[in-house]
This record gives sequence, structure tokens and C-alpha cells, in this order.
Amino acid sequence: MDMREFFHATKVVSGAGSVKNVGQETLALGGKKVLIITDGFLAASPIMEKVTASLKESSIEYIVYDQVRPNPRTTDCDTTAEMAKAEGVDVIIGLGGGSSMDQAKATAALVTNGGKCVDWDYVELKEYMLPVICIPTTSGTGSEVTFVAVITDEERKYKMSVFDPIKLRPSVAIADPELLTSLPPSLTASTGIDALTHAIEAYTCKVSQPITDALALYAIDVIFKN
Repeated sequence: MDMREFFHATKVVSGAGSVKNVGQETLALGGKKVLIITDGFLAASPIMEKVTASLKESSIEYIVYDQVRPNPRTTDCDTTAEMAKAEGVDVIIGLGGGSSMDQAKATAALVTNGGKCVDWDYVELKEYMLPVICIPTTSGTGSEVTFVAVITDEERKYKMSVFDPIKLRPSVAIADPELLTSLPPSLTASTGIDALTHAIEAYTCKVSQPITDALALYAIDVIFKN
């Protein structure tokens, strides 16, 4: 058998109600002040209340950026990076779908590496990004555990990637299924199909291996049954 490597640096916390652990996970990362990156809808939702309640219980300060757009722009990431540096935050929380989590990761990379987002299009990072906790509210994207942030460069009309297999890994992913129960049926279906396509791709791709095959087949089975 050919030599294979399997590496996964993100801690995954899952289970109903697990979002209540966000405060403890932030403390474990040495966090004292966080920037929550999300969209306007989630910022006004009960989900945000659960997140902030946990942070308050752990005596962690927080600020909120709630202007995430679908397919976040490079300028959006520049804005949140400057916000994070000005406020002296030490942990970034990405709350939402892939757009929120990708902007959170790109922001965290810019805080420690400097420059503008466009400077880091598929360029190896010099420094580890600021610790990031991702809290997905949809299925499908997998951004909570990936080492890439897909960001739209409006000037070039191009989707660029902030990418680094080592330095752009989220520290923690909190996968709480209760956060998905309020999704509209159409969004539940479309993001579920997105997760299915990722599982099929993982199983059929040329770099698959026994561990990834097992995970992909299990995901396909669970999605099919549900």
C-alpha cells in the first residue's frame, strides 16, 4: 500500500446544546476578548443569545461584526481585520454559514500576517492565524474544519483563496445540530445536498485513503437516511 498521511488539527465539539461551551473553549485558547463575525439575521437571533450568554458566563468581552455578505469581499475582510486589531481581540468566532466562517478565517490571518486580503491569494502564510472558533449554522460547506477561505475580489471579478494547510486551521469547530432546526426547508435541503456532494467527492477523488473513505461512506449513509 502507498504511504498515506491523515492530519486534522481542528478540535470538533458536537452534540445538542454544544454551543453553550463556546465560552469554555475560548478560555482554553487563552481568549479574553473576541470578535464575532456573522450576518444581520443571526446577530438578532436566539442563536446569538446562546453564544453571548456563554461568553458572558466565562467573563469574556466580545464585539460583533454583523455585516457579512454572501461570498464575502476582500474589502470586507480588510475591514474586520482592522476592527480586530483596533479592539485588541485575541480570538475570532465565525458564526453562520460558509461566508461567515471564511471571513472569520481570512480576518484572523490578516491580523497576524498583515497586509491586505488580496496579498494572500494562495500565498503561504508567514504566521499562524489568530485562534478561530467556527460555529456552523448550515450543513454543507465544511468551512469549520478546512484550511482555506474563499473570498471574492471584486476588482478582478475573481474568487481568490487564502490558503495554508497548517497555519489556517480553525482551532475549534462547534457543531451543534440544534442550531440547524430553524432553517427553512429549502435551505436545509440545499445545504444537505451540498454536504452529500462533498462526501461523494471525498470518496471518489484520487487522494482518498481508508480513513477518508470510511468518513465519506458514513456521511453518505447518514445523509441518505435523513
